[in-house]
Amino acid sequence: MGGLATRHYGAMALLAGLLLTGPRIAGAGTAVAQDVPPYDTGLLDHPAPPAASAPAAAPAAAAPGAAVPAPAPPETMTVPPHPDTVPGILGAARQLAASGQAVTASQLVEEAETRLLDRSVEVGTGSQPIETPLISALGAARRALDAGQTAEGTRILDDAIAHLPPIEPPQ
Repeated sequence: MGGLATRHYGAMALLAGLLLTGPRIAGAGTAVAQDVPPYDTGLLDHPAPPAASAPAAAPAAAAPGAAVPAPAPPETMTVPPHPDTVPGILGAARQLAASGQAVTASQLVEEAETRLLDRSVEVGTGSQPIETPLISALGAARRALDAGQTAEGTRILDDAIAHLPPIEPPQ
């Protein structure tokens, strides 16, 4: 009978322990839940920024009434729309290069270069590189733009655009 009594008292001790610590655990869980805000609290509850009611004041060095030039927009926001053709992409790249946006212009030149290199080939000839004057010129333009030489990159792009083959209209 001693074994049964020990099990009985062991179970009672376990239940008593749970009853005594249960409210503390529940209280701690509630406190933790109150300390952690939902994930979107900081994102959606902020008021909208106030609308600009007056134009920005001119710098002290500017003459009264003189126009203040707007700051240059970031490159990622000024990509002109371009048609889905190599000449259209190169035209957009040329505009960006001429306006000093060499990084974005270089990306568009690379896109045009990739389109010229993508092709269907016969089995076994895919490892032969394509070397044409146009692809070489685009590589040179991209390298110049990547080096920050926008004038040189623009000059090379102008020459490449002038020597583009005619585009056949879609049928």
